[in-house]
Amino acid sequence: MKKSGILVSLLLGTLALTSCGKSDSSSPAAAPSIVTPPPQTSKIELPVPANHAVKPISLRTAEAFAMIAHQGITSVPASQITGKVGVRPGVRADLKITPEEITGGVVETYATDDKDTAATSFVTTAKIDLINAYNEAETRQPDADKIDLFGGALGNKILPAGVYKFNSRVTIPNDLTLEGTDTDVFIFQVAGDLRIGSDVTIKLSGGAQAKNVYWQVGDNFLVKAKSVMVGTVMAQGTVEMRDSSRLDGRVFSKNATISLDKVTVARPQ
Repeated sequence: MKKSGILVSLLLGTLALTSCGKSDSSSPAAAPSIVTPPPQTSKIELPVPANHAVKPISLRTAEAFAMIAHQGITSVPASQITGKVGVRPGVRADLKITPEEITGGVVETYATDDKDTAATSFVTTAKIDLINAYNEAETRQPDADKIDLFGGALGNKILPAGVYKFNSRVTIPNDLTLEGTDTDVFIFQVAGDLRIGSDVTIKLSGGAQAKNVYWQVGDNFLVKAKSVMVGTVMAQGTVEMRDSSRLDGRVFSKNATISLDKVTVARPQ
């Protein structure tokens, strides 16, 4: 009996040791270590590098104006104009826009035949300054990588600061973004027409300012209905802004007329 008891004890001890050595399949597995990647910062892909050295165009006296035309200005009521309005050599009868459409009223309008000699001198000087500004914009040296970019079709594009030159017309049928800082300057030299499609917005990104955007247009300028434009537009020919379009800037017709249809023009500060 003693031997049997010893054998039983040894057998039970062996079973206990074997059981202790087994892994418990019901125990949860250790969770894998998860490494969270750093957040990805979005970077705007620009077609060409920015030129941060461009200087603004000097408008001098013309800076105070929201619009100047060579002959007449017509408006389908009611437009909203913030800034001075003038015609030179056009006369006051060529200003077919009501005082109520201009912030400040009739005192903010100027014409060649005004009896106030100071007012006549002021609009004359502004027209001369406009011509000089147009010539300055036209003769600025363009950036070598910004000549005839995209063939002048600028819809759905993002452009950095610099001096752009286009040897024919420019069309913007879809939104365009101008990306830059608050001191960056954009100059567009357009030999032909500048045409903005309907429901198009010219956007400013990164701090870019409307007061630092200039469009020198060799022919005519057209903004179709409900579009938003930015910058100072200096057109050689006619200017037409259609139904409910908006310009955050100035618009000048050096040699022709300006036609408005319930538009908003706000001179940048």
